[in-house]
Amino acid sequence: MASEHILHMQKSLSQMNLQIHHVLSDLTGASGQAILDAILAGERKSCSTGATLQLSREEPPRKSSQSFGGDYRPEHVFTLKQSLDGYRYYQKLIAELDREIQRLMQTLPSAVETEQEIPQRTKHSAFQRQGNDPASIFGGQLYRIAASISPIFPESAR
Repeated sequence: MASEHILHMQKSLSQMNLQIHHVLSDLTGASGQAILDAILAGERKSCSTGATLQLSREEPPRKSSQSFGGDYRPEHVFTLKQSLDGYRYYQKLIAELDREIQRLMQTLPSAVETEQEIPQRTKHSAFQRQGNDPASIFGGQLYRIAASISPIFPESAR
């Protein structure tokens, strides 16, 4: 679900004609989040955001400043805010789940600490476990009959 919100954020930025993808590879990183927060706070110039210091070093400054010139219509800013809030909500849920899993993992006994012996297998093959061994059907007679008929009737061999 968080990935859908990332796609919505990218679509909002595209509709706002912000070419952030030229200077930023990931919206979910520290720089991307700082840029999105700055846009939602009302900053409209790249030089006023502190996040541009962490942008890609290969991009020329002219290109990065042009990437922030766009159409900041209220409906696009609103959808960007909604998508960012949804993304952060799911990230919070994932963090809570990770903490709960970590807590439950601490209560489980460790396999290294216990000295239990692994039981020996009682069956030797998958066929024998399931009772599907062809040689065991009617003492192997049915299997031998089918094998002797197959050269006579090639269609039955399939």
